[in-house]
Amino acid sequence: MLAVTLEWAFLSANAIAALVNVAIFIFLVRQLRQKKSRMNAHPIARRLIRQVTNLLTDPEGLHRQSIAVVAAMDGIAILNNDGKFLYLNDAYVKIFGYHRSQDLMGKKLHTLYYPTEMSRIERDVLPVLHREGQWRGEAIAKRQDGSTFFEEVSLTLTQGGFICVCRDITESKQAEIRLRLLERAIEASNNGIIITDATLPDNPMIYVNPGFERITGYSIDEVVGKNGRFLEGPEANQPALESLRRAIKAGEDCVVNLRNYRKDGILFWNELSISPVRDADGRLTHYIGVQTDTTERKQAEDALQRQYQRTLLLKQITQEIRQSLDTQQIVQTTATQMGRAFRVNRCLIHAYVVTAEDALLSGFELSQLETSSPKIPLVAEYLEAGWSSLFGLEIPIVGNPHMESLLTHDRAIASFNVHTDPLLQPTNAICKQVQLKSVLAVRTSYQGQPNGIISLHQCDGFRPWSDDEIELLEAVADQVGIALAQARLLKRETLQREKLTEQNLALAQAKQSAEDANRAKSEFLATMSHEIRTPMNAVIGLTGLLLDMKLTEQQRDFIETIRGSGDTLLTIINDILDFSKIESGNLS
Repeated sequence: MLAVTLEWAFLSANAIAALVNVAIFIFLVRQLRQKKSRMNAHPIARRLIRQVTNLLTDPEGLHRQSIAVVAAMDGIAILNNDGKFLYLNDAYVKIFGYHRSQDLMGKKLHTLYYPTEMSRIERDVLPVLHREGQWRGEAIAKRQDGSTFFEEVSLTLTQGGFICVCRDITESKQAEIRLRLLERAIEASNNGIIITDATLPDNPMIYVNPGFERITGYSIDEVVGKNGRFLEGPEANQPALESLRRAIKAGEDCVVNLRNYRKDGILFWNELSISPVRDADGRLTHYIGVQTDTTERKQAEDALQRQYQRTLLLKQITQEIRQSLDTQQIVQTTATQMGRAFRVNRCLIHAYVVTAEDALLSGFELSQLETSSPKIPLVAEYLEAGWSSLFGLEIPIVGNPHMESLLTHDRAIASFNVHTDPLLQPTNAICKQVQLKSVLAVRTSYQGQPNGIISLHQCDGFRPWSDDEIELLEAVADQVGIALAQARLLKRETLQREKLTEQNLALAQAKQSAEDANRAKSEFLATMSHEIRTPMNAVIGLTGLLLDMKLTEQQRDFIETIRGSGDTLLTIINDILDFSKIESGNLS
């Protein structure tokens, strides 16, 4: 449309040129007639006179051309060689913000341009005009109020001056600038921009920006004409894709987050926003897609979610193991929770036993461990269905680099493939026996001393252990180590208290026995002394009667001896009786 208008403008310019020629040569004819000069002999003059004559012989055509020039939508002006205006149509006057053509008649072209722009015109435009006879281009013109605007200009050289045809293209220029800015923004955007043609089969891509190329690794030549589903790779059944397909089928906006694959096969998360584009009649013609690589955001969200789950799990395990100080309940709760949280086939918790006391505090008799310490007997196990239990399986410490390394520090040891791990080579037969493929293990400890081991087993496939999983296991091991130490301390105190109770009971029994024996002795002595004193009194009494009788000296001596001995014995018996009363508490 622009080309047609310009073409029309230049045809109008030709008409103006003819009018100028008419005006000039009417003047020349009059001068020639007055001065009777020899101008008619000049070939140029003769040719121009013929043009004038042709126009004068067709006054209706001349009238039509003049009306077309006056009514033209484009501005048309005639200027002489000095750049002064000889003629301006109404459109030209209005374009430059003037009200009457007389305001510009006789003024120079400089009036309509600021010095910088006028210098450019004199330097770059006018030489071309004089050399080639015409010039077409753009300029920045000045209105009467001093404001500027973009104009599209066509200059045509004529005899005695030139014709200027122009139009205000400010709106289209601004639109062009906006479009160019938009194009630059699209080109510079970190987002991938995609345009598809909805009128073609399979809705192929017809444009992608450099952002798309950066994100996907595919060049524009590799993707134009294709549907974007090739980015799905092996994941064509994502739930989000169904939402995308429904939106495209319904011609609606849609935002989905897809798992896509770059050209090099690396997975990335693609937040795709599509919007339909319709023509003036409301028909769907295109789709515009905005693609954002949300891989880092998704990874951060997943990390935050894992951190939340880790904190929640750790809190849950900590609460449960702290609710009990029973060692067996602590380890079994931990094994079950860890096995479910990590989704492993087997979770084992071993006690670390060095002394008889360790065995006793861990719920074992040292004789149960069959061989000498140190040992790591299994005390709790979480087991998925279909996998064999490890209860009863002895795992050595000596000559087992993996176990020896575990017991020296609190850092977890992760093994992706137990069959190629140097630390597990000496126990490879055991690993095959229990169908172990990957293992993550850490010791539990308290104040730097090991008291157990937690081991996660993956048997259905090789598993890479993430940093989050390792950190979580280490955090749980810290809590379990503390809980086991507290449980052992409580058990030690309980055992000591039981032992003390037994000792106190034995002492009380011994005391009671001693008291009973002492009481029996006292009662025996009291009874015996009573039984002895009665006949002794009789002996003493009878000896007293005998002494009253007439006795020989020898007889009297014998009887006094008997009586003295009896008195002495009676005194001793009384003393024994008093002592017995004191011991029995019956002294009054």
